[in-house]
Amino acid sequence: MEEETRYTKQDLETMRAWTLQRKIQVTQTRLIEWLGRYDWNVYVSFSGGKDSLASLLWARNNLTKNFITVFC
Repeated sequence: MEEETRYTKQDLETMRAWTLQRKIQVTQTRLIEWLGRYDWNVYVSFSGGKDSLASLLWARNNLTKNFITVFC
């Protein structure tokens, strides 16, 4: 199992200063890396809240592979 990534206070301050576009690019890159790690065999959980809605919309707009959406 891989070691969990830990950020220093300086790392977090640096990331907080990024532009919104930079934050979006980094997040999208991490999502794609995570999807690849699981061979794109993932579910999108949708609870109706703003965070899960953002995840669902990102997946629908950016993924070319089929995925299953789970509503709870």
